[in-house]
Amino acid sequence: MTMNESHHCPVCNMVTDIDCISSDYRSERFYFCSDQCLERFTDNPGIYIGERGIPSAKQRGERRIKRRTLLLDATVPDGIAENIITELEAMMGVVEVEINADKINITYDLIEVTTKQIEAVLEKTGNKTSKKYGEILKRAFIHYNEETILDNLEHNGDTHSHH
Repeated sequence: MTMNESHHCPVCNMVTDIDCISSDYRSERFYFCSDQCLERFTDNPGIYIGERGIPSAKQRGERRIKRRTLLLDATVPDGIAENIITELEAMMGVVEVEINADKINITYDLIEVTTKQIEAVLEKTGNKTSKKYGEILKRAFIHYNEETILDNLEHNGDTHSHH
């Protein structure tokens, strides 16, 4: 390898260099642009590296868009809301973040970011404000329940509301 050799991160396809994060898989060295990409690859390498003659989901350009709604016990204060939006939107794979009173809507591509990674950022961001708020965000994300799933289903244009 030469000092100027560059590689593409198998998770996000960013150009990386020889001095970046790397990991070996199937006797081949892969280079990553961030710890987030390394973690995604390590957890599910088959999503990014196909078999001979069979491209992986990432190589085929697939996306898996997911939407999660977190229901909190209280309205998110403006300053905390701004921090949450900034931190989450900085993550690769996060498509959109909306905060409306006591709800946080997060749209993301599961191929690029996991709920575990989003949860870690939420907890860190909340903890910067207060330990209590970090716990509130963590619990809300881990324990989003059937009511949240039903709420997401209502976004199909049906004006039905439950009372």
